[in-house]
Amino acid sequence: MVPTLDALPHWRCHGSLAPSRCVGFRHVRITGGLVASVEELLEEARRLDLSSTEGRFRLGDLAEALGRELPVVADLHDRLAIDLEVDQDTITDAWFVAAAFPPNTRRPGLSWSSYLLLRFHPERHELVDRAASAGWDQARIQRELSARFATHHRSPPDQSA
Repeated sequence: MVPTLDALPHWRCHGSLAPSRCVGFRHVRITGGLVASVEELLEEARRLDLSSTEGRFRLGDLAEALGRELPVVADLHDRLAIDLEVDQDTITDAWFVAAAFPPNTRRPGLSWSSYLLLRFHPERHELVDRAASAGWDQARIQRELSARFATHHRSPPDQSA
């Protein structure tokens, strides 16, 4: 039996997800259950190096996993940000970019800012592959995006003559 959040009073303490930050926390453990897995995910998140691209991707993956474990927590990103002492946008960006670039589409050597720049583009996976193989920096990626935009939004030639 998996407990509900109502059975876990520590989830509402001080806006944090961390049971350790709550006064009067009582452990509710079920083998392989909700509390143990959430605490493990939080512990891993606390150890991440968020200055690295890999750390940011892992944070996004962990935010997604926490969302699956705690689907009724509407302000999950807020609470995770409080727990990790980072801005909520850090959590949201990491979650969104990790969702936009599943692990098999991530390329070593590409900066986090490059992934942020490409996250909404419909051809983002192709662009990441090209950027990684050609060693593009963020400025080169921006030029490529601008060129693609101009090509797709060019006015047709005037046919009135």
